[in-house]
Amino acid sequence: MAVISDNTRKLHQQLLLVITIQAFLPCFLIIGFSIYLLEQFSIIKSVATEFLSMIFFAMLPLANPIVVLLGVKPYASAVRRIIAFVLRKMFRIKLGPRESSVKVTVASAS
Repeated sequence: MAVISDNTRKLHQQLLLVITIQAFLPCFLIIGFSIYLLEQFSIIKSVATEFLSMIFFAMLPLANPIVVLLGVKPYASAVRRIIAFVLRKMFRIKLGPRESSVKVTVASAS
């Protein structure tokens, strides 16, 4: 019987959660396809629903990396650090003790 450390177990649980979420992401395709079919059979006629169906089709390739980046803790903390760095450089925003909590205090332009 293999014995794994607590850290490995936590990472395995995070990976399992991310893979489970990714398995359900194709549901966006079903929603987009349903809207598309409703339009093709003239049940719904709107320019907004035409764009909406395409948005659902485009969400799947966009959502997969976002789920991984936000679902796995080391990646999520790296993304937070990068965003905090960019905010500090671009807008001169001062961050609180934790980099994920943003205090919107803009430095004066003098």
